Amino acid sequence: MKCSFTIILLAVVFSFCFKSNLEAQDDLINFYFGQGYNFKSLAFSSDNRFFAFEKQNIISLYDTKTLKLIKNLYELGMPGVGQEIRDIAFSPDGNKIISGENCCLKLWDIKSGDITNIIIKSGSTDNLTVAYSPDGNKIASGNYSNNVYLWDIYSDSLFATLSGHTNWVKSVIFNNKTDKLISGSKDSTIKIWDLTTNKLINTLYGHNGEVNSVKISSDDSNVLSGSKDSTIKIWDLNEGKLIKTLYGHNGSVNSISVSKVGNYLVSGSDDSTVKIWDLNTGTLQKTYNGYKGGVIYVAISPDGSVIASSSLDNYIRIWKGPNFSVEDVNENNPNNPEIINISPNPANENSEIQFSLDNPSFVNLSITNSLGCEVARVIDNIYYEQGKSRVTFDATNFSPGVYFCTLRTNALSKTVKFIVMK
Repeated sequence: MKCSFTIILLAVVFSFCFKSNLEAQDDLINFYFGQGYNFKSLAFSSDNRFFAFEKQNIISLYDTKTLKLIKNLYELGMPGVGQEIRDIAFSPDGNKIISGENCCLKLWDIKSGDITNIIIKSGSTDNLTVAYSPDGNKIASGNYSNNVYLWDIYSDSLFATLSGHTNWVKSVIFNNKTDKLISGSKDSTIKIWDLTTNKLINTLYGHNGEVNSVKISSDDSNVLSGSKDSTIKIWDLNEGKLIKTLYGHNGSVNSISVSKVGNYLVSGSDDSTVKIWDLNTGTLQKTYNGYKGGVIYVAISPDGSVIASSSLDNYIRIWKGPNFSVEDVNENNPNNPEIINISPNPANENSEIQFSLDNPSFVNLSITNSLGCEVARVIDNIYYEQGKSRVTFDATNFSPGVYFCTLRTNALSKTVKFIVMK
């Protein structure tokens, strides 16, 4: 009986340690370094083909599946050269990008890389936020003037100014039917506008801080908002009633994004985390850590496969989304990490691990015992160049036995077994 209990207890301990070890696995699949520059805006195209971000006033366009650079969009000999890009948004067909800048609004053709429209009018300066309407006919922008501006995409003319906020307009979004527009403001309110009349139809009160980001649910029924008060709120679009408040962040919620598949919400915060929420239940699904600064922007691909985030540590990180497919990433982003050697016998001070990378990557290197419990984190999310590297660790306190060394880079990992003898 005693032996049976011992076996069961060991099985439970093994299961718990193994599960904890799995949950600690790094979900980072790619990254981009700004070299002292904070990325301001990220966006996925609605057809899931493209991922784009702004770096030093250049829009870099990537393939969503391979995460490889397609082209850079930048201006040569055009008005507004060197102006600061504050926000970007794709057209519904994925063929154009609108950029909100501190001088104007610019419409870019992705295929040619050319600027097809430049809107320079009094209402378009110092743009903090832009949105492309799902019907492809309108652009909305918000800025320091406290107003929302509506532009005709074909004539580049301002056809409506929506006034009502008492402070900066920090976020705008069209609903999917393009008959309503939602705006979030530094005045802590959310406003819903009727686009058939261009009139205000509701003001949502409830946040105790600036509303940094607003989004619409995939079924057009709910407004989602992230605020400086550290909360995310879910509202009924038609009735304007608060449905639920999501708590979990310990800092300003700077950005939120919603998937089209699976009804997931992603949030980024000053608390240096990214969180994934299930909007069907309002529950927190996962938290991504590892940032050395506040997260300023997040975006989730429409199919929910990958998440992009930018932070004050000058990195864009690409994470596994809730609908992530490991086959795609392994096929399109191979790294083939290799542990070359562990020497000498890891019972001595300053034992050494040698490893090799095919591509630059963030690296995690951990040691687990035979029960699957982590006993040492030798490398914790540190950037390494491609090629051979080595790291030392102190194993003098390791008990004799079998251990496993696991090297993780992006979505791939390599594990080798070694034995400690004393």
